[in-house]
Amino acid sequence: YGTRYDRIFFVDARSPKSLRNDLQRAIRSLGGEYGQATFSEALDYLGSHKGWLLIYDNADDPNLGLEEYIPKVTHGTIIVTTRNRDLGLLTAVSHWELGPMSTKEGVEALCRAAHVSVLEDLRDDDTAIKLVQKLGGLALALVQAGSYCYRISSTTIPYFSFLDYLALLEVEEALLDDPTMSTLDDYGKSVHATLNISYEQLPEITRQFLHMAAYFHHSDIALLMLTTAVDNDFHWAKTEIHKRPISYQEARCGLSNLLKPPTKATILRLHDIVFSLQSFSLVTPTMSPTSVLLRFHPIVHSWARTKLPAESNTLFHQMATQVVAGCCHETLYRLHPTLMPHIHIMIDRHDILHPNDRQAFQSLLRDQGDYKLAEKLGKEQIAYMIGEFGNSHTFTAAAIGNLATVYTFQGRYEEAIDNYKHAAKLSEQLAVPDHPNTLTILENLATTYERQGALDEAESLYKDLIQRYRVAVGGEDVRTLSLMGSLSMVYGKQGKFQEAESLSLYVITAMSDILEENHPILLKERSKLGILYLRNYNYEEAEVIHRESMPLIKADFGGTNPLSVGAANMLAATLLEQERWEEAEALLTDALKTSRQKFGDKNPETIRIMRNMVTTYAGTGRYDEAEELMEDFLKLCISTAGPHHEDTIIAMHDLAYMYRRHEKLNKCVELASKCLIVAERVKGEQADLTLKTLELLGQAYTIMKDWKNANSTYTILLVRQRRKYGPSVTVGDTILYLSNVCFKDNQLADGLNLLTEAMDLADQLEGCEDPGLPDFYQQLVYMLHQIPGALSKIS
Repeated sequence: YGTRYDRIFFVDARSPKSLRNDLQRAIRSLGGEYGQATFSEALDYLGSHKGWLLIYDNADDPNLGLEEYIPKVTHGTIIVTTRNRDLGLLTAVSHWELGPMSTKEGVEALCRAAHVSVLEDLRDDDTAIKLVQKLGGLALALVQAGSYCYRISSTTIPYFSFLDYLALLEVEEALLDDPTMSTLDDYGKSVHATLNISYEQLPEITRQFLHMAAYFHHSDIALLMLTTAVDNDFHWAKTEIHKRPISYQEARCGLSNLLKPPTKATILRLHDIVFSLQSFSLVTPTMSPTSVLLRFHPIVHSWARTKLPAESNTLFHQMATQVVAGCCHETLYRLHPTLMPHIHIMIDRHDILHPNDRQAFQSLLRDQGDYKLAEKLGKEQIAYMIGEFGNSHTFTAAAIGNLATVYTFQGRYEEAIDNYKHAAKLSEQLAVPDHPNTLTILENLATTYERQGALDEAESLYKDLIQRYRVAVGGEDVRTLSLMGSLSMVYGKQGKFQEAESLSLYVITAMSDILEENHPILLKERSKLGILYLRNYNYEEAEVIHRESMPLIKADFGGTNPLSVGAANMLAATLLEQERWEEAEALLTDALKTSRQKFGDKNPETIRIMRNMVTTYAGTGRYDEAEELMEDFLKLCISTAGPHHEDTIIAMHDLAYMYRRHEKLNKCVELASKCLIVAERVKGEQADLTLKTLELLGQAYTIMKDWKNANSTYTILLVRQRRKYGPSVTVGDTILYLSNVCFKDNQLADGLNLLTEAMDLADQLEGCEDPGLPDFYQQLVYMLHQIPGALSKIS
């Protein structure tokens, strides 16, 4: 009945953990916006989409609690296979108690697997009947037996009959009666017996692959993952941080023997192995757009581990781990979503997880948005380093710094800064001056300051780092220039546009002498200059830079590379500022489609594109679409980065602003109040985003004629703006807002005092180059004209 369903999901339900991991993996396999779905989002998918079939396989555990994993909907179809009779109570009319295959069904399955004709009269083939009865009519065992007979018959003369197989089975079953096999029931014994017989015919190299595969997740083992690991020599980084013990050298030797034959390409060796496994029905290959994927039946997968002597378990686990770790480098981002199920399996055995591999997994999980598990690994890494080397060691400092990056990604800036400072202090005390580890920690600290809005601290630290790198390398290398580019962005955020532009142009010129024209680092610096122009309202220059960069990036990296998608998004942002809505929307539509398909909804670039798409909808008057997308966007930010991340805070502010524009004032005040609490705690009281949120709240209260709250909100805003900006147009605008509220609330004296202050400020600002100055003057004149009316009304 497969054609009846749009989507069919097979889920290993042997345990709650395998069920959750498999269901999440199944939904992620849809790609696009589901590419990084959490488990709860996987259940949400089933609740909001129709036309699916969900198969929970081997749900035998009485403590599974399957009811929790069944969507409460009236659409969709679920099949549960189980030997737990109590699950039949889930539905009174739609369950079947299935015994073994009937003799006729069993013979048909056996003969089909053996590629022989099924005799019409079963009495003519007593041997087939005996074999079916011997295997208890179990489908998996019968397929194994039939496949074995077919495979052996194709390579030997005379034909290998069912009678020959019966003789082998009797010997194997005698071995399974050994007391050490007492944990297997009759079902397990029959299946294991047929699998053991097939195992004896596998080439040694195929057996080794089977044992290693037993330590991956049982499904979606990508051949591309294996070939990529070979290309990287099974290393996560060119220089590994910690020396591995002898056992890992044995694992690497085993991987080389298995996957790097001297006279054959890796992919050809893999095809030989897959053919061998497939001929005995031990694996099911499927195709994805980028690779062949291998899927093992869960019973075959677990049986493969039982064939190993205890002393070999660690060896093959290490081999599998190094394959996955060898694919964790940030440049292999396309492969990373397929690694997640395997990493989850391997982390469970963290007692034999090497610190190099733990760090590789932590970085990948962080980049994929699995912050909870990345944080757990980071803390385990610190505990390991302290246990091995003590509190005062450079390795411990590096581990603390790596955990801090996880906090930065979540927007937990205070925790990140505390950890960076601690790590930097340790590293500076223990290592030689300006050790690369120390400088990396400090560079990450500077970036976190910038994200938090602590621009003075970021500026000071970037300047210090630039000087230290200059001394360390005897001049200016690419990394030094990149830091100078970051400093230019800080200048831009501080409003120092001349310094920012001058420094950015210097960086680009200097890098052009070192790097090729289309090098990613140089393209990134050009993009920074475009952003600076955009922030300084120099839209024409910004557009020129982004238009020049796009064809260079596409020519070298293709249209689906993150750099290409980011370039299209930045050009669209520039067009939005010029209200060229149609051109911007065309770029954003293509970019959003590509980003969702390639990187998933939770990718930072996808999130930025969605934000610009919201602006496009609002700019073209499609307010309902804009609001709906903004609400989805906020939920996405919360689920991806958490409630305290900068992206989430910005999304809260933007949605509250949209509510104000649409006169949904109660919603605006509720959301903006929440946003203000989080922004003050995460970004600080004087951060730009905090001040913008206060201003938004003041505007909403003013429209609602809630003069008391409007007055207190604008008063707080004015105090903070004076402290941050000093005499400025920004402060002048807020004085006028507060003056207007005072007049509306009949607080005449306060209103007049504020207007007097605004006139004094106008004199101070004469000749100022702020583009908002004319508007301030115009608003001040308007307010002065309103004074007579206000006076007569009050008198």
